[in-house]
Amino acid sequence: GGNLKKSVIVMTIGVLNEISVVVNVSLFVAIVKGKIGNIFDANLKERICLLEPINTRMYYTKS
Repeated sequence: GGNLKKSVIVMTIGVLNEISVVVNVSLFVAIVKGKIGNIFDANLKERICLLEPINTRMYYTKS
């Protein structure tokens, strides 16, 4: 039964490969999400800082 042993090894390697791919993808997604989140937060803060003077100007011109 040498063939059975080979097929079991091949299957095991296949399963391990799939698991590692899933782990790598989920890690990658987590890292990307974290980076996008940080960039988004930074952008929001910058936008708020940029918008505040514009809003106050508009407010003063209206009143």
